[in-house]
Amino acid sequence: MSAKGPKGEELNVSKSSLLCPVERTSMRRVATSHEALKQMARRGALFLGVAAGYVKTGRDRIEKDPDRRVQDALRLVFAKFSEFQSVRQVHVWLRDEGIELPAKSHDEKGRCTVWKLPLYNTVHNILTNPVYAGAYAFGRIAQKTRIVDGRARKVSGFKKPREEWNVLLRDNHPGYISWEQFQENRHIL
Repeated sequence: MSAKGPKGEELNVSKSSLLCPVERTSMRRVATSHEALKQMARRGALFLGVAAGYVKTGRDRIEKDPDRRVQDALRLVFAKFSEFQSVRQVHVWLRDEGIELPAKSHDEKGRCTVWKLPLYNTVHNILTNPVYAGAYAFGRIAQKTRIVDGRARKVSGFKKPREEWNVLLRDNHPGYISWEQFQENRHIL
């Protein structure tokens, strides 16, 4: 970047030199923390949230929820999908039978498990989330930038193809189904 000096001479100025030392330090810390998060993700140790059916153990591990009711409910979803071969049919069957599924919620003590009649998206998300096959996946969702009213707006929620996920570590933790079963389910869907 170039700028004019007090006598009109051309000056070569970097963007970082326009910042005060506190701003430069802050920017370095942000860059360092983003890199630390990426490294944690590459190791399979970054958990921003834990799916229903799992609990966080330690700082960087998850295990199946020890509650047998939670485990049985999730196994039932996979068993019924194998039988019906349709997310919609599993959803309708669960609701008709009055079977509630575990969901993560927050109360005054922190995260807890609540039981709800499932929505279609709940069943679909269980069947398509690789965590239930024992895999750690990071970067499955893309973010796109759009120009709205002359301003850049970031819109997230675009699912990436599996080949473009940032991290995929199979056999990272105990799964409710095998990786092969997960692949077969994805093919059916």
